[in-house]
Amino acid sequence: MFDQYRKTILAGAVALTCGLTAASTFAAGFQPAQPAGKLGAVVVDPYGNAPLTALVELDSHIISDVKVTVHGKGEKGVPVTYTVGKESLETYDGIPIFGLYQKFANNVTVEYKENGKAMKDDYVVQTSAIVNHYMDNRSISDLQQTKVIKVAPGFEDRLYLVNTHTFTPQGAEFHWHGEKDKNAGILDAGPAGGALPFDIAPYTFVVDTQGEYRWWLDQDTFYDGHDMNINKRGYLMGIRETPRGTFTAVQGQHWYEFDMMGQILADHKLPRGFLDASHESIETVNGTVLLRVGKRDYRKEDGIHVHTIRDQIIEVD
Repeated sequence: MFDQYRKTILAGAVALTCGLTAASTFAAGFQPAQPAGKLGAVVVDPYGNAPLTALVELDSHIISDVKVTVHGKGEKGVPVTYTVGKESLETYDGIPIFGLYQKFANNVTVEYKENGKAMKDDYVVQTSAIVNHYMDNRSISDLQQTKVIKVAPGFEDRLYLVNTHTFTPQGAEFHWHGEKDKNAGILDAGPAGGALPFDIAPYTFVVDTQGEYRWWLDQDTFYDGHDMNINKRGYLMGIRETPRGTFTAVQGQHWYEFDMMGQILADHKLPRGFLDASHESIETVNGTVLLRVGKRDYRKEDGIHVHTIRDQIIEVD
């Protein structure tokens, strides 16, 4: 019985040795995705943070006058149509696709010019379901539902960015240790300070006027409620658009810049001496960013040091 397996193992070892020897001449590996149309392959969620986006790779084509249409789902579906400029094409080395439906075979039309000739490609872009990673016995659905009450005439094609949150099963877990009374013993508990307990899982998405999800920022992009790491905790807030079409945001001990494709452009810790950013991040005309934060170890008139809560505005770059 074992002799048969020994022969198989030996044959496998010989094959592996031959494969390793051949690697010096031919590199082993799998083929990349092939072009899906006249341009390159279609990559869904190219940065791993926005699963309802995709990218049509340029594959060395030089194109211009790009127009994208993500067709609506069903008879009442809302189409998403936009143009793509030269800077975006160069930034992504591809055509960014935004506004896909989740868990759906999306019909997407891309129109463009190449060598002065008008071209058009039709794609079917398959997406997976978006997932809420934070659910417990309080949850009444897997995803927050949008109930459309009324759509004003002329607003049918509007998209709405929603910056909300969902509870974590464990609730608040952290607080900063404040300065103890001068008469307190070494083993006596100290007071809590700051806003570290202001900690909840993000739930950031775009919805259309039919109540359909058309964009989703993966919760793991900036937050991790399963690990005891304060650098991945807080309350993702203050999402503001910049003149470049990107977004700034704050969460706990960090502030960020990202784009709708899920690309993280900046991830900065707060400057030393400050903590617990929340509510606001506003880019100024000078390109700096204003943040709402607390002050670490602020000395009061009585000499006691405290961590303040959201009473400071700092300018960072």
